[in-house]
Amino acid sequence: MSTHVGPGAKGLALTSWQPLTEVRAAVAQALPVIGSEWTRYPVLELSDSAMEHNLALMATAADRAGCVHAPHIKTSMSPQLVERQIAAGSWGVTTATVGHIAAALSWDIPGLERVFHANEVVVPSEIAFLAGSILERLRTGRDLTIYLYADSLDGVALIAAGLEQFAQAHSGDLTDSERAHVHANLCITIELGVPEGRTGVRNFDQAIAVATAARDAGLSVRGVSGYEGSVASAHTAQDLENVADYLHQLRNLAGILIAGDLIDLQDGTVVVSAGGSAYLDVVMSELPGPLTATRRGDDESQPESSIISVIPVVRAGAYIIHDHGLLERANPWVRMPAAWLDGAADAPLPRAAAHVHAVVLSTPEPGLALLNVGRRDVPFDIDLPLVVSHNGWAVTSVNDQHAFVRADAEHQPLAPGDVVKLGISHPCTIFDKWATALVTNDAHEIIDIIETQF
Repeated sequence: MSTHVGPGAKGLALTSWQPLTEVRAAVAQALPVIGSEWTRYPVLELSDSAMEHNLALMATAADRAGCVHAPHIKTSMSPQLVERQIAAGSWGVTTATVGHIAAALSWDIPGLERVFHANEVVVPSEIAFLAGSILERLRTGRDLTIYLYADSLDGVALIAAGLEQFAQAHSGDLTDSERAHVHANLCITIELGVPEGRTGVRNFDQAIAVATAARDAGLSVRGVSGYEGSVASAHTAQDLENVADYLHQLRNLAGILIAGDLIDLQDGTVVVSAGGSAYLDVVMSELPGPLTATRRGDDESQPESSIISVIPVVRAGAYIIHDHGLLERANPWVRMPAAWLDGAADAPLPRAAAHVHAVVLSTPEPGLALLNVGRRDVPFDIDLPLVVSHNGWAVTSVNDQHAFVRADAEHQPLAPGDVVKLGISHPCTIFDKWATALVTNDAHEIIDIIETQF
């Protein structure tokens, strides 16, 4: 991958286009600071130690809870950050678009062998592309398994059509064993939704019908999946109970599909997956544990019970960055059992790793300052940024290129040219605004640059 960065890269004071690898190497050698001739405001800063802390925290908690983790890469779409997540022990990655999958595969990250696509794919040519990617990996001696959602008969038919399109494109060179491998490694999970929610079947009968159609089409149905955030909007006791009830339904659905011989029990396992960012404590408590499935034997009057191992896949993505707003309020880590966190890190809570540095452009009225950041630079979909460097000031609104910052009765002075440090809320809407971010050590020296590929 030969990414280049140039004068348009926010945060970097570049005058020509250069290979990113060369700029990263130069930064690592020079160790400049934000505000030096190497940077140009505004700047997105990522704390290396905070990210490392968050990675270790998640790895320890997931392992002790008995879950595997496939972080959702839509948060950053950064090859450098995803590589760190895989190196920290992630089971795979989660994606939302086929473009995400194509990008992740192009990064060729060591150890990335599973892609959990938390969405339906209903374009046959895209299915053919995914099947071809599995075949390419097979022929080069590498493993790749891709999981897709299905929630309709039409969706199943389109997946089958895509696999047929793939087979026709390779009609002259595809062996029977290769075709079987592709069908086994392009896996289906039945998505369980909720009324008035987003995608997903609305009841068990629909789930059984979709799984039956998938099996009859020769697809590998590996389990069930869903998004627990659809059943809760806060963190009251009732919200947490609603999330737990939904996860119980998810596991119950897996058992029902197993009983109907609708699950491809590869290695005697079934996949059960949920999200986990805001309700991570509940998800990691409820997903793990074997299922007891009752199926009819050869003699239909003699049902057989068996214990099926669950692969509980958690898909939290924003944890690596955390924040000063949404995730700080939701913070499921404060509700986790101590046994999951004891010794996980020097403090058992995630740390906010992202800050945006902006400059005061003008103070046209008493108690008002205008910063050189706006909607193109900071999240505003849930909360406005939080001023963390100067007491008594708050961001009250943002437009395209400016942030309005107003003071309360007791505040530190601000003047044009002052640098203001902002915390952000909702990591999933910061990275798409930046092509690069600067990684700093605890001495506030820039030690690396990460890129994003949205």
